[in-house]
This record gives sequence, C-alpha cells and structure tokens, in this order.
Amino acid sequence: MKKFLFALLPLLFVSTLVFAQDAPYTYHLNGTIVDRDFSGQHKDDINTAVAAYTKEAALQLSAIASGYGILVEDGYMIFNKKSNDKIVEFLKKPDSNLVVDVEAEIDEDFEKGDNILNITTIANKSKEMTE
Repeated sequence: MKKFLFALLPLLFVSTLVFAQDAPYTYHLNGTIVDRDFSGQHKDDINTAVAAYTKEAALQLSAIASGYGILVEDGYMIFNKKSNDKIVEFLKKPDSNLVVDVEAEIDEDFEKGDNILNITTIANKSKEMTE
C-alpha cells in the first residue's frame, strides 16, 4: 500500500501543476465600438457624444491609427493591435455597425488591451423600437 501511495504522489503533483495554470479568461461585451482618440476627446461626455459617432468616422485613417475599444455601461475597454485589425475588417463589411457583441479574452499584458475572438453586429436600438 505504501509503495502504491508513493507511486501515486508524483502523478498527483504533476496533475496539480497542469491544472493550476491559468487558462485565458473569455468574456462577452455588448457595446459600441469607438476609436481611442474619440473616447479621449470626449471622456467627460462620451455617452452623449457617441450618439453622433458614425461607422465612417471609425474607418478614418486617424481612427484606425489610434486603435479601438468598446464603450459599455461600466466604461471603456481597449483592444490589442491584432483586435484592432479585426475591427477594421469587420467595419468594412456592408452589414456591420458600431453596436456589437464582442467575444474576447483578457490579454496577459493589460496595457496592450484584450484580444477579440469574435465580433457580431447587434441591431440598432432605434431599429428594434420601430420593428
């Protein structure tokens, strides 16, 4: 019995190490895509200013260069460079809009922003009310 327990101990130790590693945390956010420059210029009135923000404005070269984030109820979250490229690709689609559901994972380097896995358009609220 002792030999069995001693043989089992290294296996338990290794399995504990494997399961102790942090897996990336994936989450969903519903909000509005806004470029970083715009959010910085309107940080005091962003919830009002975002109503005038357009998809065309988001695709301007200055907006693309500044990078993107998503405006949600709790604030503004930024995305990393790879995700910014995905946002540009997404916004160039004719059926896309700025109001989206984003599936993302937390990046290990918080300064770089989070990594988008998937972006889905959400119908405009004004359209939902008329339909």
